[in-house]
Amino acid sequence: MPELPNELDGLSESIEVIDKQIVELLAQRAELTTKVGEYKSKSGSPIYVAEAEASIITSRKSEAKRQGVSPVLIEDLMRRIMRESYHTKSTEFLCTNPDIKKIVVV
Repeated sequence: MPELPNELDGLSESIEVIDKQIVELLAQRAELTTKVGEYKSKSGSPIYVAEAEASIITSRKSEAKRQGVSPVLIEDLMRRIMRESYHTKSTEFLCTNPDIKKIVVV
């Protein structure tokens, strides 16, 4: 296998650094969404709010367009990231207000 030119090595190293930053940012986001889940659980707020999700996706797609990134890619990524957040929040926290004593299921 031929040796890679130094420029290509540098580019590959830069990509690796960015990939690690993406993982770090996802970890930070997960910490924040955990806090959101705790707050929503205590306040009895719903974990999933369709309008908020739609607004976030629209905003991120617009930002992607401005940055020259595929809005389709960003929408896919955001939906996957949010789905993971909802899963974490819904399995770790109550979705009801703890002050409510009785719930009627119809």
